[in-house]
Amino acid sequence: MNKIDNVDFRVGDVRRWKPAHRIDIVTANLFSQLLIEILPKLKRGRWLILSGVLRDQEKEFIYALRRSKIDIVQVRRRGKWSAVLAKTI
Repeated sequence: MNKIDNVDFRVGDVRRWKPAHRIDIVTANLFSQLLIEILPKLKRGRWLILSGVLRDQEKEFIYALRRSKIDIVQVRRRGKWSAVLAKTI
């Protein structure tokens, strides 16, 4: 729609997703518990844009990212929600 070339967008069940190769950017707007569950798969991305995290669950989510050796670049908050920009190591 935005006339972007060389981009492969996929929509599907993330629990069944089997990334075959490294991905430049992964975006996900999911609840924190699901994001934490799929962190091993998300680490296939170089950059992660993760949202859908309730602010009262943010601390646990950030801890899970750090435990998975994912660098947090920026956290943004709006209302009761948080979003994280992160880079995998």
